Amino acid sequence: MEGQNDVLVYTSNELSQDLEVTGPVQAVIYASSFANDTDFTVKLVDVHPDGKAINLLEGIQRASYRDPNEDSKPIKPGEIYEYRFHVGSTSNLFKKGHKIRVEL
Repeated sequence: MEGQNDVLVYTSNELSQDLEVTGPVQAVIYASSFANDTDFTVKLVDVHPDGKAINLLEGIQRASYRDPNEDSKPIKPGEIYEYRFHVGSTSNLFKKGHKIRVEL
């Protein structure tokens, strides 16, 4: 997925010490689309020192359902909207030397 031109990839530097991440993971993104509706995905990835990437969580949000308290509402192409969604819950120890990656 990282090689596709429609995927944004953010990778941290190598961790200088172990880092535990436990609990719910949420994403807040601001995005536009040229379609009347689209799906946005977010992945949390543990990148090992040898380059192996392990997908920990993946969440998806349909643009027309961006507000959970309202009925489906199409987006206006080209307009920027805020999307908040639950990616999942995790308990992971990112080891020293690993990297944290987020893919959108």
